[in-house]
Amino acid sequence: MEKKSTLQIFAAKASAAMKRKKSFVQYTLSFPSFEKLEDENGEGQPLEIKFRTLSDAEINDCLAYESDDPNGADKYAMYIASVEPSLKKLGQTLKEAGDIVHPMEVMEMFERHEITEAAMIIMEKSGVLSKNKVTVVDKGLENLKN
Repeated sequence: MEKKSTLQIFAAKASAAMKRKKSFVQYTLSFPSFEKLEDENGEGQPLEIKFRTLSDAEINDCLAYESDDPNGADKYAMYIASVEPSLKKLGQTLKEAGDIVHPMEVMEMFERHEITEAAMIIMEKSGVLSKNKVTVVDKGLENLKN
């Protein structure tokens, strides 16, 4: 059996990581503030929305998003990451119905904490944030001083 070189092992891991980054993962988030609203059965249910991870370009768009709203970038992340229902399509529908002026106004239906929490999850799932931190393994350079 041929032993793999360090470079071959690293190349296989790098290839797998790049494929993982190119695939969009979907997940569902639940928004509890909607429990306060009664449906046709007289019951309140949390709103569940399916989101997807963001691409690097979309993450950059979120980070560069300019708004007078301090939560503007977080709202934008939710807006573009939503899949089912699509907040973009919902915003456009409400605009066409005359309920709102700009499609992004649809984001006003969420409470501030929900926007912040959802944006953090979207960024975590998209690889921007993580609880797994890069660590120093070898402190060899410090030992050379003596």
